[in-house]
Amino acid sequence: ARLFAKACGFLAKTDRLDARFLAIMGEALKPAQTPPPDQALETLQELVNARSAANGERTALSNRMKTAVAAFLRKELTRRLAALDTHIARLDAEIERSICADPEMRRRLDILISIP
Repeated sequence: ARLFAKACGFLAKTDRLDARFLAIMGEALKPAQTPPPDQALETLQELVNARSAANGERTALSNRMKTAVAAFLRKELTRRLAALDTHIARLDAEIERSICADPEMRRRLDILISIP
């Protein structure tokens, strides 16, 4: 959109101009409508994002564990890591259940798995 406005000779950057040129660009280019994502796909993405965040947290805790000296802290970190492992396993199970419940996602998974 910014480059479209620049090509039309407008260099200013304001919300009002951006909105105007987005409307002009949409009218000129007439992009195809994009349907909203399927609810099952949105749910799966949310689960995958939660799993990614949990893995990041697990990595951070594991790194802290390597430098922890205090016995109490090591014990607490070990307890939190075990809880995170359980959480990640439950997310994995729910992700698998979501994929298997939707025939289209199952088909996509089968294709991805078949790639050598």
